[in-house]
Amino acid sequence: MSFCREHRGRKAEKYVDGVGWLCKNCAEEVESEQAKIGNDIVPKACFVTYEGNKLGWKRIEGTGCAHWVAHQLNIKRGQPGEICAEGYTLRVPDVFAGARRIDRNTESVRVNDVWVNDQKSHCGLVLRIQEGEDGKKKITIRHCSSSQFGSGGRGVVDDDFDRHFKGKGDFYRW
Repeated sequence: MSFCREHRGRKAEKYVDGVGWLCKNCAEEVESEQAKIGNDIVPKACFVTYEGNKLGWKRIEGTGCAHWVAHQLNIKRGQPGEICAEGYTLRVPDVFAGARRIDRNTESVRVNDVWVNDQKSHCGLVLRIQEGEDGKKKITIRHCSSSQFGSGGRGVVDDDFDRHFKGKGDFYRW
């Protein structure tokens, strides 16, 4: 017999994608909160967190960019409330914590380096580096463009570093 991941004494009745085996009450709460998550959050199934017995399961407030990058790079660090239901990091500073900052010289930037904006509020991954028509390196950043509370962003998109991000921000690598 399986038990609820949050209530060890309760029989698990349902497996909820991105969360695991849950009792009936938890499963209903998770599914209700997941229904509130817009398609601009990727992945959205685990974008919930358990807030304790009094508050139950809640949709994570904030943007999905760090969450998406953490899933791509398997970054799992943070305390409850700072991680999704699968244990992946949710906050931009936690995504690049411990990584080495790369010189802004685009010659040293590589695919899968993490790009972080100057405000440390948005991040993405270097998807592609190509030679532009002008002979300069053209960097494409893939990122989850979500609104602050979901349902208003563009989802996972690719944008030109110079054009969309005005060539600003830092790059990090482990």
